[in-house]
Amino acid sequence: MPKTRATSPGGTYIFSGTLAARPAAGVVNRYYWAEDVRIMFRDTGVVWQVVRHDFTRIINSLNNEFPFTEAGLQAAINELVNGGVVYIPEGTIDLTGWITNGGNDGITLQGVGHGVYSNLGITKLRLADGVNLAEMLSFTGNDCHLRDFCIDGNKTNNLVAGVGLHFNGYDCSIENVGVLNTRGVGVTWQNFASYAKNLYVETAAGNPGMNVLYSADVNAGCFNVFENLIIWDNEQSGLQFHRTNHNIVLGGQITKNGFNGLSFWGGHDNIIAATMFENNGNAADNTYDQISIASDGVNYALDNIISSCRMESTHANKPAYNVNEADADCDRNLIIGNHVSDAATAQIRLQGTNSIAVNNPGFNPQAAAVPAVGASPVTFGPYFYPMYIEVAGGAGVGIVVRGQATTLVEGMWLLYPGDTMVITYTGVPVVTTWPQ
Repeated sequence: MPKTRATSPGGTYIFSGTLAARPAAGVVNRYYWAEDVRIMFRDTGVVWQVVRHDFTRIINSLNNEFPFTEAGLQAAINELVNGGVVYIPEGTIDLTGWITNGGNDGITLQGVGHGVYSNLGITKLRLADGVNLAEMLSFTGNDCHLRDFCIDGNKTNNLVAGVGLHFNGYDCSIENVGVLNTRGVGVTWQNFASYAKNLYVETAAGNPGMNVLYSADVNAGCFNVFENLIIWDNEQSGLQFHRTNHNIVLGGQITKNGFNGLSFWGGHDNIIAATMFENNGNAADNTYDQISIASDGVNYALDNIISSCRMESTHANKPAYNVNEADADCDRNLIIGNHVSDAATAQIRLQGTNSIAVNNPGFNPQAAAVPAVGASPVTFGPYFYPMYIEVAGGAGVGIVVRGQATTLVEGMWLLYPGDTMVITYTGVPVVTTWPQ
């Protein structure tokens, strides 16, 4: 159903819906925004005319028009104390102050396109030279939505760190938006139960591309869905989850970021699936990771799932690990069904007692920790998943599997969940494990 607005004293009103739902022409000087094709039409009384390319004024859903300026955009938003839509035409607005929704709920900003790669047919909010704002766009409110525009931090001409977008509320969304060239963090996300799709975050200088953060609100940064994120070429990490939980990242690319591609800093119960991680950690060889699972000094990263992702590196500077559980107190993380390669130290490192890495093609075998001579016997297992264990070398080796002594002193065994292997020795053998 089209969303209609009351007629203004001047006779102009705006309503919106799909192109197919647009009614017949017949009311002069009304406007219709076709949401699915993102085109503005004007009713001549006889036909609908496309006005997107000569649509040069900002219009809000109270039927009022504003100049295509920073002041005009803020004024159009400020009028919507009970919520509504602000339609921003094609072109660039240079910002000298931040744009905010003033804490009002139900505000939607609707541009005509983000144009990240084409730079054509876009709505762009660009930081003016030398302004150095702390934040460019700050939306703090519930049921707020951002659509089809680009935020350009103009980092070449702004040398003090500032955030491109700060988004904080419940039941919010962002779609087809680019956040580029910021001197600070590209996106600070503190929303709850919200959604992002086709969000492009690129080339943040000296900072991460996107931070999903906790706050005094215990729900901040939690229960969100991120679909088709493109986060690449940021000087520090690409995407960070800081003490946040129950988020889903589905699809997209996290690529060419200087530090970790994705960092869990105390984040728990998050799912990362079907996402490409490529050439992250390229700021220094064998130093950062494609995905880092770590403590933030207070909380540990627990119960996260990473599945069906591709991780590779073609750059000279390789990640140390594709997945690195950096702290032993990070636990119960599941790394399953990923294709991993090219890491400098090892493909996957897990330290949590109950963390699992299984069915990850390219996963290098891990040397098991075997105590020095005199500390035998050593018990491996029970595990919560199938595990291959290879024993080679040593002296005076005896091997007991599932409670049964074997006549072999070297070889490979498959332990099923619940099984154990006990090794005795006088000279330390080499023991290597492969999760199945």
